[in-house]
Order: sequence, then C-alpha cells, then structure tokens
Amino acid sequence: MRKFEFVEDFKVRWYNMWESHQEYVLRDVIWNPEYPKLMKDEFIKRRDKDWELFIQHFLPKRHSKHAACYDIRAGETKTIFPSLYKVQDLDDSDELYYRIWSDDGNVTNLVFLEPPTMVRTGIKVKMNEDEVLEIYNRSSFPTKKGLMLANNVGIIDYDYYDTLETEGEILLPMWNFSNEDILIQMGDRIAQAKFCKYLTTDDDTADGERIGGFGSTGV
Repeated sequence: MRKFEFVEDFKVRWYNMWESHQEYVLRDVIWNPEYPKLMKDEFIKRRDKDWELFIQHFLPKRHSKHAACYDIRAGETKTIFPSLYKVQDLDDSDELYYRIWSDDGNVTNLVFLEPPTMVRTGIKVKMNEDEVLEIYNRSSFPTKKGLMLANNVGIIDYDYYDTLETEGEILLPMWNFSNEDILIQMGDRIAQAKFCKYLTTDDDTADGERIGGFGSTGV
C-alpha cells in the first residue's frame, strides 16, 4: 500500500484558519444567541462544503503524466523570516555564523544563520517496508523566493508513519535566503516528494524500533 493521508488535527487547523477569515459572519451567526438556528446550520454547511472543495486539491498529486514527484502543500499559514543577518565589524562570538575575511586577514563582517522555520504539511504517508519518501525543494523556490529546505533532501522512513510524537506528519525545515519575509499560505505548493526503493547490505542486522518522531533515530 502506498498513499498520503491527513493527520488528525489538520481539519481543526483548517477550520480555525477558515473561521478566522469569517469573523464578521461568526460575530453575527455563532455568537448571537438570538440568531435563527437555520442560519447557523447554513453557515456550518458552507464551511463543510469549502472543506470538501479544499481537500480535493490538497493531498499530494503529480501534475503531468511523466512527473517523478508529488507536490507537497503547506498545512498551515506561516511567515519564513530571513535566515542570514550581516553584522559589520564585530569581534569573535560564540554565536553560529560564517566569517567573511578581507584581503588583509581581518573579519569585515559576520553572517548569522538563524535556525530553520518548521512548516507543517498536515499529511502523513503510508508505504511499503522497503520504500522511502524523499522530499526535495520545488525547483522555483530558490530562484524566485530564496527559500530552500534546510536539510536539502528530506527522508521519510516507512516506520515514521503514525509515530506518537508527530502522528507521522511530514515537517519541512525551511531557510529564507532572501532579504524579505516570505509568507507561505496554507495550500501553497512548497516541496515535491518521490517514492524510492532502497537496498540493504547482505549482513544487515538492524532490528530497532522507532520510538520518536522528527529527527529521533540515532539519538
């Protein structure tokens, strides 16, 4: 079996986003006890219809017959702030930075690297035991938006599905190398994923069980 699924709280997350854009309606329909119940029911029906339309386009899909990858969409609305900050004429620091040296060997400025911003996708993936899902940048993101995955290529293992910590939700760590804040909207295509078979050595004896979620193996 090989398929993408929603994590449990994604619908709640989407409802909160949808209702935040409907506050002027909510104020009258939901919070006014004198408002006719029929109107409240119609409001709920409208919300549920929008949800059904949304999810039809949300789960990863290939968009051409010979495409190797499935498009992954953002499962939340999030701002990715610039990851690099240049600071002129500073002394040595314990902070994480890249040094830029002048011709005479002196530090001319420091470039601080912020931690990546984690973007939730709202989905998990079920696949066969000898398969892995590889996550790549969208090809247009580095050139058009200055965004890239901090881990370059994400690896989703078979046993990451339904881990207790994250429920197997695919999480994307992103860096923003532009000079501007980049707003990611829920539903935007932000990465691409490819299913692959993998091999093991003849003398492989791995028998451990995953007990955690994102980045837990090997700890």
